[in-house]
Amino acid sequence: MMERIMWYGSGKRLFKNLDQDYIRIFKDLREGRIPELDGMGEIPDLRKLLIEYGKERIREEFTPDQALIKVAAVRNAMDEIINKYYEKCLPFSIPYGISQSGDPCQFFRNGLSFPDISAIFRKGTEMCDFRSQMDDAIRTRIKEIMPNTADLVGPKLAMDLLERSRGLRRLALMPASSIQMLGAEKALFQSLGQGKKNPKYGVIFKFPGLSALNPKARGRIARIIANKVAITARADLLGTHVDSRSMREDIEEKIRKVKK
Repeated sequence: MMERIMWYGSGKRLFKNLDQDYIRIFKDLREGRIPELDGMGEIPDLRKLLIEYGKERIREEFTPDQALIKVAAVRNAMDEIINKYYEKCLPFSIPYGISQSGDPCQFFRNGLSFPDISAIFRKGTEMCDFRSQMDDAIRTRIKEIMPNTADLVGPKLAMDLLERSRGLRRLALMPASSIQMLGAEKALFQSLGQGKKNPKYGVIFKFPGLSALNPKARGRIARIIANKVAITARADLLGTHVDSRSMREDIEEKIRKVKK
């Protein structure tokens, strides 16, 4: 019988007492020792090997679209940070007579004219400026990663679809029906559990002009948009070009006809 040669040497009835002595065997493996192997030289640290392998996998999977999703997550967190900072600055409004507009960034700018608190409000304006810079960077990058889809539905909605699908490859492999429901997963599961009507669309609702239609027409147009997104996303994944502008014009024409 031919002996099987493994990466760490010759197999010699490894783990023959696994059912009785498994704790010791697992401890040996964790510490980098291969049980019941003699004279095989220094055994590599399995823990370090697995950690390095994990890092390599992360580097391989951290594609440009995944990097952009992480950047968008930071940008979304800026909304929460700015709103929280705004709440803490609001008590200054009455004593100093700072006008409130409902816009945190405008409120921060209004407070810059008061020397004793200007440093606090300047930090708020800096955060607002940084968020705007991130918006510009994301808008530019999404046009590079998903040019066809960005032309079809706009950079902001294209970014929403990329985030919701958790990657360009996943989005490109989705059927149109799944693309149509991106962002409405929670409502869908609630409808299934409570016997209510299923939602007809998710973030696609943000497509310009769709919200102005009657509910029945929205679902039909949303399906048309999802069908075209399925085409443009596949083209983006493959690095090819499709006439997304004419696709958008076709959608806009259908929206105009429904409004009449």
